[in-house]
Amino acid sequence: MNSPWISGIRPLLLACALAAPGFAVATELTAGEMNSVSFDGPITDESVRYMIYLPPDYDTSKTRYPVIYFLHGIGGDETSDHKVVVPVLERAVAAGIVKPMIAVFPNGRGNSMWADSKNGHKRVETNVVRELVPHIDATYRTRAEARYRIIQGMSMGGYGALLYATKYPKLFGVVINYDGALYDEETLAERREGIFREIFGGDSEYFNDYSPWANAYKNRDIIHEEVAIRSVVGAQKESNRKYHQWLLDVDVMEEYKETGLGHDLKAILDMEWENDYHFIAERLGGGSESGTLRNGKSHYRVFKGPISGSRVEYNIYLPEGYVDSQKRYSVIYHLHGSAGNQDTDDDMVPAGLERAVKAGTVEPMIIVFANGYRSSGWADSLDGQMPAETNVIRELIPYIDTTYRTKADSRNRVIQGFSMGGSGAMAYVTKYPELFAVAVSYDGGFFRRGSRPGEARMWQDAAKNRDAIIANSAIRMISGLFRERNEVFRDHLIDLGIPVNYVQADCSHDMYCMTDEQWEETYTFIAEHLDDRKN
Repeated sequence: MNSPWISGIRPLLLACALAAPGFAVATELTAGEMNSVSFDGPITDESVRYMIYLPPDYDTSKTRYPVIYFLHGIGGDETSDHKVVVPVLERAVAAGIVKPMIAVFPNGRGNSMWADSKNGHKRVETNVVRELVPHIDATYRTRAEARYRIIQGMSMGGYGALLYATKYPKLFGVVINYDGALYDEETLAERREGIFREIFGGDSEYFNDYSPWANAYKNRDIIHEEVAIRSVVGAQKESNRKYHQWLLDVDVMEEYKETGLGHDLKAILDMEWENDYHFIAERLGGGSESGTLRNGKSHYRVFKGPISGSRVEYNIYLPEGYVDSQKRYSVIYHLHGSAGNQDTDDDMVPAGLERAVKAGTVEPMIIVFANGYRSSGWADSLDGQMPAETNVIRELIPYIDTTYRTKADSRNRVIQGFSMGGSGAMAYVTKYPELFAVAVSYDGGFFRRGSRPGEARMWQDAAKNRDAIIANSAIRMISGLFRERNEVFRDHLIDLGIPVNYVQADCSHDMYCMTDEQWEETYTFIAEHLDDRKN
């Protein structure tokens, strides 16, 4: 059944009474439906049109509400996106993720890039920032503080949302960019020459005043402290990746997610709505780490590595009970295989752990899924472009221990991985045995001894750190298709006197199969070697 607001867009006559100079008061609003509104802009003396959604309880409560401003894409207007956006907001409210909110849909006048045109013909930024936002706060029961204002947009609207959030970081507390058309001057002039000339007069200096790139740099210190940024990307991967790196370079953190979808707002929202509204809820709840976290769920996070200077991406799974307790937890660090990333195994690995917890084999644990740059071998590349080992060992582990309630010692830390990640786990435990109580390799993608730098180092580190490995770390190897490779490395460890719990799984090179077949034995092994083990 459709939500009641879909039944029709209700035109609205504005009363003559004034709430503030230049702003008319809306008296015939229909709560829970879309209302079409216009008022005379006190600065531009133009008619400023917008759509507004008021929560169903607006008429019967005295509550003040946060406001979402949603900016449409090129060729659209204020009517473009509400049929997609509002049902998702209602779903998030019904799920208890956020409390009811007002949603406002401004008119970007087609192709404005949400800027004021140099010739003065389209004064869209002024319409929104200096006229509409004050009008909304004066006319409706809003929470008129930056932290309670959310700016979002799709395509050109994603550009506009980032523009306003970076140019006016004291006005908006949260920004979500949906597959933004994040042109810099060069790409706009090349791909949208007509817009570059019509809106910006072909003027570089004028463009920079309306550029989310230039404004992110200019206001980076304030943005870092005041604005929570999330980008959810569909088809526009090239420009969004470039902007994400730019933010990182200027010390502005952004939660960044590529969906693998097309340039389709509905599809993106259907996939990411829950994460989007938890992201918003974090800010509305005050921005504390615990306010954004969910029991039994994986969360994407990113921070700037203090040593490498690179973005360190990870997913973190928090067990049932984490949010509502003060308990500290052991941690599993999971390394993906070749061509993967932090998302690759974050469904099957928690499922296996949850089965083990339910069976009483282990206590609940945190799982961290690191990002190994697809094909790094979990080593630092010689050119410095893929500092995978530095990211994990020197940046991610200390960050996790200071950010979450972990048992921050080696006796409660596990390193594991599949394929490339399996050999990576063996590389880390042999080089850093003082960091891990347990290492588990799932069909590790070992190469011939000495055939690549990381592999040669692993063999040498095992011999060099033999005594520390025996004293500190328990090793389990599960082989599948790569049986011969695994047996060669197993035999090397055994020759050194290092115990190995080795099993040949009835599986091919398949993490799902090995997790399903071996979960009980693996978590029993882990539990036996952690201080967190059950008595």
